Amino acid sequence: MSVRVLLVEDEEWIRKGLIKSILWDDLGLSLAGEAANGLEALSFFAHERIDIVITDMRMPACDGKELLIQMEERHQNCEVVVLSEYSDFDYMRQAIHAKVFDYLLKPVDTNVLNACLKRLVEKRALHQSSERTVRNSALSALFVHLERGETFCDTPERLESEYCVPNAERSVHLACIHVPDLPVRESYSFLEQVIGMCIREGGEFELSPVSSSEGLIALLFAFPSGPRECGAAYVELLNRILEDARRSGRHIRIGALRAPISFDKPQSALRLASQAAQLLHRGKNGLIFAEQVTVPDSAPPALPVGEKRLQEIFARPNRTEVEHLLEQLLDWARSVEYLPVGTLQKTLIDLSLSLEKSCQKAGFAVNISRELGRSYLESIRGVQSLPAMERYLNHLFTAVTQALGQKHVLTSVQIVDEIVSQLHTHYAEDISLMEFSERYHLNYIYLSRLFKAQTGGTFTEYLQRIRMQRARELIEQGTRSTREIAELCGYPNPYYFLSAYNKFYGKE
Repeated sequence: MSVRVLLVEDEEWIRKGLIKSILWDDLGLSLAGEAANGLEALSFFAHERIDIVITDMRMPACDGKELLIQMEERHQNCEVVVLSEYSDFDYMRQAIHAKVFDYLLKPVDTNVLNACLKRLVEKRALHQSSERTVRNSALSALFVHLERGETFCDTPERLESEYCVPNAERSVHLACIHVPDLPVRESYSFLEQVIGMCIREGGEFELSPVSSSEGLIALLFAFPSGPRECGAAYVELLNRILEDARRSGRHIRIGALRAPISFDKPQSALRLASQAAQLLHRGKNGLIFAEQVTVPDSAPPALPVGEKRLQEIFARPNRTEVEHLLEQLLDWARSVEYLPVGTLQKTLIDLSLSLEKSCQKAGFAVNISRELGRSYLESIRGVQSLPAMERYLNHLFTAVTQALGQKHVLTSVQIVDEIVSQLHTHYAEDISLMEFSERYHLNYIYLSRLFKAQTGGTFTEYLQRIRMQRARELIEQGTRSTREIAELCGYPNPYYFLSAYNKFYGKE
């Protein structure tokens, strides 16, 4: 079955360009439909299966921001890829916080788009394969009731007879184990180890993925012993699971309830355990019991650095200031007693966006994903602990510092001179100002104005003048066909070339 894609973009020519660019058959994708705004997009969900949405953010009637909000409220279970401009920082922040898979900068590079879709298809296949295999061996009717928040039964006796759970009145416990970003094969290996420990403990148990949270596995364990003995054995079992994972190099988190679950009020059990499994204690992974957690409703303390300070630090970055900034950010994470991993990741996203925005305000652009060698959203999703946060920030600051160092080597006049020189040499190639913007780490709009101020014309006008002058020389030689001249001057379509040539010289 192919993966169904909905394209949402108000500019029709961009939509058609995206359709032509996507490797539909190679990636196992099919086009579910096109929409010019969010309202049109929402209408597709009523009668089409949509697996992936590719959407612009700035659109009339219903923009991308409102579309994401509506999709979340309607519980549309599909992946989202956002298209945005460098200047759309508020839109990008909204999109990323809405848990989109990735965002791509306009104009969209065909290779980047297809690479993004390939990763997305692989992620879907991995998740579906893992879920099918684990659920077939581990699902139980007991857990189905728990996940739905339904009352199991009226009495412990019925629970024992219908679900074959011994001593149900005394000792059924619940824990949630978060296993982040493990390949399917390693996930199976880890689960087998957990199963082995549970078997050695001697009780009845069930393991099942929690459908509402990726990477979360629920463990139901019914101990054969009494309440006091099972409490100690339960804690010992969870600590053994945690320690065994650490020895294997896996950084897992376990959220649990100390008390046996209440069968007449099961709704809170899974919620509390899963929430505890998403917490870092002073920046560290470990075992957290929901009863000990007091997470305030308010947001954690604000970061010790804002956009203005980032702009000051990275205008002329030096190692001492950057290292001090890193330590400040790590201290911030350590200062929060119970920090949800999702909050940590959102904070890093905001920091990365603010860093890009600060660089832009300084007159040049740094594409952090390109400097890191991968989407920084993917990098941040892998941040599940304080050491991982430190690795990401080190990589981030080093990459940005190096990029800015290259930018400061040339003056603005020298950069424009180099671009002009490149145009005279490579005018026949598919060349754009965006390429130079990325090469010199300068904001596209800033570079455009800089080029016009120094040359007296726009980049497009200057390139066209070079091509037309060369075309006239070739035509006057009279030895080549129109098609050959068009190709030598950077025009793959000879008809378009003739139209441009006549228009250009017709004005003289």
